[in-house]
Amino acid sequence: MKTVIMGAVSRATLVQVTTDITVFIIVTIFALLLSFNKLTAIQPYIRGFFCDDQSLMYPYRDDSISTITTAILSLLPPTIIILFTEAFLSKNDSKRMRIFVKNCYSMIGCLFLGFSLCVLFIEIVKMFVGRLRPHFFSVCQPSFSSTNCSRKFITNYSCQGKDLESISDSKKSFPSGHSGAAWNGMVFLAIYIQIRVRRHWPRLRVACPLLQFVAVSVAAYVSISRLQDYKHHTGDVIGGGIIGILFTIIVMYQNPNVKRHFLHHYDQADLGETMDTVVCMELHQENKNSAEIPTINGQAKT
Repeated sequence: MKTVIMGAVSRATLVQVTTDITVFIIVTIFALLLSFNKLTAIQPYIRGFFCDDQSLMYPYRDDSISTITTAILSLLPPTIIILFTEAFLSKNDSKRMRIFVKNCYSMIGCLFLGFSLCVLFIEIVKMFVGRLRPHFFSVCQPSFSSTNCSRKFITNYSCQGKDLESISDSKKSFPSGHSGAAWNGMVFLAIYIQIRVRRHWPRLRVACPLLQFVAVSVAAYVSISRLQDYKHHTGDVIGGGIIGILFTIIVMYQNPNVKRHFLHHYDQADLGETMDTVVCMELHQENKNSAEIPTINGQAKT
């Protein structure tokens, strides 16, 4: 009977892992294609402009922090800290390899899936909004001689610029993908430090806030660089950051280690096998019942 149960659990785990990885790969592929403007059949919404709009007259500059660098900054530091932390936390356990793999898969999986979902959502929003970047005039080079600037708002125009990919990208200002990705990864790292590192090593009361400060500073620097490079307006950067943080909260809520942090009076094994909220409620009820003190009459009293 025990063998049958273990086999069923193994098959269920295999199906879950396979499903997780498949969803992650699909989401990541679409996010990358949209981010690098490879889906030419899908074009951003055509938004008009005012001829004297100075917010669109900034010069074009190369990225201070490239898209790939942003992804590395957002994913690599959290991954390294998660691996080292989980290795130390599980080193004295008899099933340390199983616990290490399970916790790393749970945390790193949430990190990467949340990152991909965040980027995909931002790219989709960019397509529908079609806000023009601050360097739009520099890249598009609209023909003002054939454009009737006496009209207050221009919607019928043609670009003289030769770089079609850059022209298409210049219509995808809101929200900022760099900002969203950076805040997504760095806020994830800050939360992880709080719920895993700070909780298990309370003596690191100075080091943990310092690491969290560095994480937030990195996200802020990436966001500010987008303004310095004239890639985004201020609202784009703020909107991207908010979206990134929201997706971090969404995926973090699905993680059992996060629930374990808020239900810290349970044993560590209580929430290790499930992420179901119903189970958490049942555990809460069991904990409440176990706290009842029986009286002489056999009645329970809290």
